[in-house]
Amino acid sequence: MEKLKEYKWPIITIFLTIIILIFMLSIGYTFGFLSENPDGLEKVIEDAGYVEQEGLWVPILSWVENNYLEGIIGIVIITLIVNIFFYFGIKSKKNK
Repeated sequence: MEKLKEYKWPIITIFLTIIILIFMLSIGYTFGFLSENPDGLEKVIEDAGYVEQEGLWVPILSWVENNYLEGIIGIVIITLIVNIFFYFGIKSKKNK
C-alpha cells in the first residue's frame, strides 16, 4: 500500500496524459472529414487573397510527407515534453 501512495501522482499524470492524447488524436482525426471545398468564412478568406499558413511542425518535421502523421508525431513530441516537465517538477518538489 505504501508503494501505491508513493506513485499515486505519477500514475495520475500518466493517465491524464494518455486521456488528453486520445482526445487530441480524436479531434485531429475528425479534421480529416472536413470538406476540401470551403464555404462561408473560409471562402471569404480565400477570396480576399489570404493563404493558409504553413503548419507548426513543418520546419521540425519536414521529412514527413503525410500531414496526419506529422500531426501525430507532433502530439507525441509535445506529450513527451510535458511529461518531462512534470517529472522534473515532481522530482524537485520531493527534494525539498
